[in-house]
Amino acid sequence: MIRRREFCALLGNVMGLAALRPAAFANAAELTIDRLRADHADPANQKRRDYRVDAVVSVLGVTVFSQKGVGSAFASLQERVRESAEGLRRFTSLQFAGASNPEKAHGVNYGGSSEEAVEEYAERRRSAYFGFVTASNDEDIEHAREHLRSASNASVYTVVAGACGPESVESRRARIEIAERGLQLDELIRRVRAGFCANTIPASIVASQDRHAPTFLYAVLSAIREAGTRFESAYIHDGKAYRIECQKSLESPGSLIRLNAQIRDHNGRRVSAFKLWTEPGCDFPVRIEFQARSYIRLILEAA
Repeated sequence: MIRRREFCALLGNVMGLAALRPAAFANAAELTIDRLRADHADPANQKRRDYRVDAVVSVLGVTVFSQKGVGSAFASLQERVRESAEGLRRFTSLQFAGASNPEKAHGVNYGGSSEEAVEEYAERRRSAYFGFVTASNDEDIEHAREHLRSASNASVYTVVAGACGPESVESRRARIEIAERGLQLDELIRRVRAGFCANTIPASIVASQDRHAPTFLYAVLSAIREAGTRFESAYIHDGKAYRIECQKSLESPGSLIRLNAQIRDHNGRRVSAFKLWTEPGCDFPVRIEFQARSYIRLILEAA
């Protein structure tokens, strides 16, 4: 049986999501996503939905622990359309974020972020993304327990940044170590960004195989907005090509729309799956469910 303290630590290892705030960028070098956003900044257009995070831990298919409110999350969306010399320019800024609750997780503080900016004009799409997540090898419960017993005060984060255009895809990846745990989110984000920008991280640049391939969050938004019952799209993340396949159905007439999604790599192998429930005409899910590890399922409920 998993003890409460171990459960909270296991959860911390898979949450990997934390809010980015503009104030944290002040002392960090500018990234491509920041430059793209600066051209279209309009916070007044931003929409947001908050979530409560619940978790269920299972071993060999048997639930051994479940708890509500182990963390929080949010999704945000900003869109803007304006005239230019090249015609209409559409800008979309997306963010999905969350964090474990230190009080629920006995002080365990794991975090990360995922955000995207997309500009479309004259049948061209230009995208940029930045994100980080706590590095972890906790694919099973025993590895998670070893991590919990570690005496190290340092935390390591996997950081990715990239840009996608009609001609090429650029990506950078690094592991950044922060020598202190328990930092406030603004300070954690500032240090991770500063560590990423201060190092000369070579970019991997490859020719674009799909000039219209979006980034992940943009693809999910497109799936939610799709009027049909099926949606498929290639997308780019960390310089690699993936494919999202979705099926949509009504739970019952006039009720929520359920979206079952699968993610496949360039070889067609399924690498993950998740479910969303949305209200008709709404861009934000009211419920999100995914298997974060083989032993833990996370459920996000709209607050």
